[in-house]
Amino acid sequence: PDGTGIRDYIHGSDLASAHIKAMEHIFSKNVDLTINLATGVGLSVLNVLKKTITITKIRTISTRRNPRNPRKRL
Repeated sequence: PDGTGIRDYIHGSDLASAHIKAMEHIFSKNVDLTINLATGVGLSVLNVLKKTITITKIRTISTRRNPRNPRKRL
């Protein structure tokens, strides 16, 4: 909506906890496991940047916006 990329951010401690639980499951069941960890909610990079400034009370954070690369597609 604001022209920046949409990302699904997950807190580092939540990601670490999920890894521990996954390893416990793998070792207890002796199985392979493939999981995609996500919150299911996408946020724009600019939205997260603005919220970070609000929470930390930092006046500015140095940024650089580059034009989209139309050849770089997933």
